[in-house]
Amino acid sequence: MRTAPRLLMLTLATAAPLAGCATRQETPTGYAVGHCLAIGGAMKDDNTELFRWMTSRRQNHRVVVVAYATASFEGADKRMGDRLAKHGWAGKVDQLPDVSRSEAEKAAAPAVLAGADLIFFTGGDQSRITERFRAAPELGRALNDAIHKEGTLIAGTSAGAAMMCDPMFTGGGSESALTGAPADDGEQDDAPAPAGRSEGGRSARRGVQMGPGLGLVAPLTDTHFFERGRVGRLVAGLEKSGVPYGIGIGENRAVAISGGAVCTALGGDCAALLVDVRELQRQGLSRLGTRVSLMSSGDTWTFPGSGEKNHGVQSVRPLTQGPVAINSPPSATPQFPNPWGRNVALDMLRRLAADPRQVQFARSDRFELIITADERTRFGWSADRPGALTVVDARLDIVERPATPHSDPATTRGASQ
Repeated sequence: MRTAPRLLMLTLATAAPLAGCATRQETPTGYAVGHCLAIGGAMKDDNTELFRWMTSRRQNHRVVVVAYATASFEGADKRMGDRLAKHGWAGKVDQLPDVSRSEAEKAAAPAVLAGADLIFFTGGDQSRITERFRAAPELGRALNDAIHKEGTLIAGTSAGAAMMCDPMFTGGGSESALTGAPADDGEQDDAPAPAGRSEGGRSARRGVQMGPGLGLVAPLTDTHFFERGRVGRLVAGLEKSGVPYGIGIGENRAVAISGGAVCTALGGDCAALLVDVRELQRQGLSRLGTRVSLMSSGDTWTFPGSGEKNHGVQSVRPLTQGPVAINSPPSATPQFPNPWGRNVALDMLRRLAADPRQVQFARSDRFELIITADERTRFGWSADRPGALTVVDARLDIVERPATPHSDPATTRGASQ
């Protein structure tokens, strides 16, 4: 699949297309793309880098907390205020009224967003966020003004980051996303209960689960990415949506996305995985030829077609070239028995960096996840930060396993090139 870079068309009459964003159907809100901080979830109070970014703008000394993703809103502003205070924030923290509770709160909510230095979306269920914004167009316009006219930073963790793109993920796991099976391999806190269930209590929803997001950023965003083995889900979501790029963000890590053009990894080592499906080829359930780049704190990625001079990944670590040819076939036993296990994709990339000639693969009953280095692949390390790894343009293949006794993974991969 080859998808050219596209332009995000804003629905507001006063807004113009911004370079480097994606063309798509009009969203319920149609926001101008500004500065967003997408946090992968499980943000710790001692992650100074993330809190420093969130409190960097102090023009009006106001933060607004949007707790729509949670079942109970009470005290969200105080909890966030206490966390910010640990990092020197002494301003006011307000909570956005629940527009679904009453007409009075619906009318009052837009004015609360005005003049905020930071608008922070909490975790929970991202569908609750989008439902409320669709039901309150005035709130959407106020958010658009905050981004486009006031330069307000929009930050969100977990569900608050997942909703930034359009479409957004609403549930399910990698295996069901790739096979079209019932989407009951996700997490309960990742999506609302489905409207119907098939026999045996299995989810009636099938395949990759996506719905309309707010469209604040161009790439698809996926959270809890390494910890919940979501690389297959992100590849399937990109294929289904037609969006060429996705960013999987690890827990207690973040990606700052500026103006729809530049992404910066933040919060620590091995923060995010950039997934590029412009060269993806589909063969049955196999998805071949995806390119992935692992970014640690300080690494940046610029969207091709964004108008920036140097697009691609720019690392703060010196980059070395990968091998031209793979000369070490995989062993008969995969390094990992479950490609969707916790941190498996991350550990495969670490092993690849340690020996770029060695094919890395993990195997489930249905798929093999294969990561290799070739003439396009580059690696970067830091002498003072051994864990800070950068991998640029490794090849990722998701290969469907046949029902018959399985052949050598090297033969399977060779046939796909």
